[in-house]
Amino acid sequence: MISDHAICLMYHSLYDGEDEYLELHPDDRPYSLSTRQFRQQLQLLAERNIPVLDARGVEQAPHQVLRQQHAVVLTFDDGHRSFHRHALPILAEYGHTSFMFLSTDRISVDPAFLDWREVRELHQAGHVIGGHGASHRFLDELDREEVKRELQNSRERIESCIQEPCTTMSFPGGRYNPAVVKLAKDLGYKSLFTSEIRAPLFRRSPLLIGRHAIRHNMKLAEFCAMVTGDRRYAFRKRGLQLAKKSLQKLLGNERYHRLYQRLAARR
Repeated sequence: MISDHAICLMYHSLYDGEDEYLELHPDDRPYSLSTRQFRQQLQLLAERNIPVLDARGVEQAPHQVLRQQHAVVLTFDDGHRSFHRHALPILAEYGHTSFMFLSTDRISVDPAFLDWREVRELHQAGHVIGGHGASHRFLDELDREEVKRELQNSRERIESCIQEPCTTMSFPGGRYNPAVVKLAKDLGYKSLFTSEIRAPLFRRSPLLIGRHAIRHNMKLAEFCAMVTGDRRYAFRKRGLQLAKKSLQKLLGNERYHRLYQRLAARR
């Protein structure tokens, strides 16, 4: 079964070899992907004739472009340096561009993350640079002024680097609430990427765009079901996601995150 809209994929870091994998922070490993896996996924898209939408075309009119056809959009969260080292050349081979959402406090500070020179190179190569908060704190836990600083500081630093408006962002940890959405809209963001498995257009807010997370242990058959828009697969994943959100609400962000870390470490 084929979906009638674009499917947005959420990546994080890439690694090449066991040594690079072990250098990753334990929190990042569940969402990391080997360069071999990444190539296999892009090759599957090519073999299945599934279009990968140009990121800047999506940025200009996201809610029109995303509902026009079955296609894929590539997004990366956080701003890991591995994007510049590994993803950038691989994407260039296939002629694809992506969204890169930056946690700006880490840029040119943490050696595992991009520096501002590399961010400019990504922008010049056609990738869209978006916000991911400043410090990667969960926005639904902050008061209004703290959220405003997170969103505004992130956007201003990105615009200073690329010399163009920053109109898109993704939520750190996928955490948000209606007040965060409203504030992001008031600050000028035009599209907000979530971590929820849904169609790109949310009835409750036209700004919100759902994504499918790409995980370390994802088999190619599962990726195929995801990108071909298999509705049975999406239904099962959506059910699992709702169960996780219920558990998160019960435990709270901090306790849920600690539980997630323990479970992820066993995989």
